[in-house]
Amino acid sequence: MRLFFILILFTSFSRQLFGFIQEPLHHKLHVTLENAPFDSLYLHDYTNGRNLLFAAEKIKPFTWVVAIPDSVVFDFQTMELIPNSSDTASYLSHKIRFITDHSGEQLAVVNIGVDNRDTYIKGRYREQKVFEDGTYFNKEGQELVNSLYCEDFDLIIEDKQTDIAVRAADPLFSWFMDYNGAELSYDDFLNNYIALARKHPDSRFLINSLANNLRQYRSKDDIMAVYNELSNKHKTTLWGSQIERFLTGEFVNLSLRTIDTAFVEDIIQDRSKHNFIIFTASWCVWCREEIPLLKQLYNDLGKDIVFTYISLDEERALPTFRKLLEKDHIPWRTLLAYQDIKRVKNQYFVESLPHHILVYPNGEMEALEVRKEEDRNKLYALD
Repeated sequence: MRLFFILILFTSFSRQLFGFIQEPLHHKLHVTLENAPFDSLYLHDYTNGRNLLFAAEKIKPFTWVVAIPDSVVFDFQTMELIPNSSDTASYLSHKIRFITDHSGEQLAVVNIGVDNRDTYIKGRYREQKVFEDGTYFNKEGQELVNSLYCEDFDLIIEDKQTDIAVRAADPLFSWFMDYNGAELSYDDFLNNYIALARKHPDSRFLINSLANNLRQYRSKDDIMAVYNELSNKHKTTLWGSQIERFLTGEFVNLSLRTIDTAFVEDIIQDRSKHNFIIFTASWCVWCREEIPLLKQLYNDLGKDIVFTYISLDEERALPTFRKLLEKDHIPWRTLLAYQDIKRVKNQYFVESLPHHILVYPNGEMEALEVRKEEDRNKLYALD
């Protein structure tokens, strides 16, 4: 009996001592929205098509705190604040924007993020703006026609190193586009990106945006010039790993289902040859448009270069994709990525479709654009 009570006491003590270890770890986003015309606040994470909603706790007038699980923070790319959660369409039609000055022009920041365990955002209510008859898409890809309601707040920056302050400096970092349409040269953009990375070396947003726009840069040296300005704080993240894999240029040979889905094969089966890999999908109009050009390349070079299609279609779209292959009389080998599309896209830096990579016999890879004459000439010049 004494042993029984000892076991009960030990179990109770263990739960008190170790119970917190089982609780998920969180980052916290602290949001102060002065004079906000709403009482509820939500954080919407729509990274890579997912649709996660986190309710914020109102701790005092106009101030909320939202806990974000570490598992979400690990790979988030696109998060926004919304003032209600009545239905899925509201994620699309009701936004919170932060207004700031950018090169003398007003700029609206919608996407937000976190850098540290505690991240702070502060704004003062400005006005509601309504954009009539907008076209939006839900997570199933269905088209919705609706009005977009934006609750605009003047951004109050108290710490210039916070995530939203860095975004306000250039929300299109590494896009080589200016928010206000200014005509800057490539070198102007590059120098601005280097300077911004030097000014905010610990920014998760900058390394995230760099990793997702690697193909916008003209050379790996240009990428390295920006990357070297960033600290080591986030270089162990998946974005840091993605950048470093791109810089080393080494091809990782994944195995995928064949077109009949009965077998699994390595993407590259003959490493002694050059391999030209084409990422495509049934819904990609531009992929269909380039087929005549690809066929010409295949007819000219198919004896020396191995051509391979990789479909990024979801499983439910595979019947449509197979019909298109038959209709277009595709002569080269086809593999399917439906079982792990996200991993395939990340592994081979697929930012948009169509996407092409050339893999050399030594294992190095290079992104090409077959619509560019200079890139086609690279293929024709291969030994």
